[in-house]
Amino acid sequence: MKQKKISELKDQLNVAGVQLVGVVNETHGVNEFKPFLKGDIYYDIDRKFYGPKERWMPVWLGFLRASTYMNAYRTRDTKGNFEGEGRLLGAVYLINKDKMVYSHLEKDWGDAADINDILNAVKKL
Repeated sequence: MKQKKISELKDQLNVAGVQLVGVVNETHGVNEFKPFLKGDIYYDIDRKFYGPKERWMPVWLGFLRASTYMNAYRTRDTKGNFEGEGRLLGAVYLINKDKMVYSHLEKDWGDAADINDILNAVKKL
């Protein structure tokens, strides 16, 4: 079963008044990422959004994890260039005004947020 991508929720999020945005830490590859996200992308030059403690995955550790290979297989049809800094782990946040409603912190490369969890959090708004 193919997992839904967060960008496929854009219409549902818009109806709920939720804006889908991306925050990136580098400009390399952003143009290729724009069609995938289908939302605004902001470049955080000072990396303030990534928090006081950035979460990095050492390359050697990433390649030792079975989940890395399972996620690569799961996303094999997603085009990517594998260039740029890939060790900084990402996240998905649902923020309402000044309150964190939902968060998913990537534990492994390609560890995607559960779409149903996101939709359930949106329904609670």
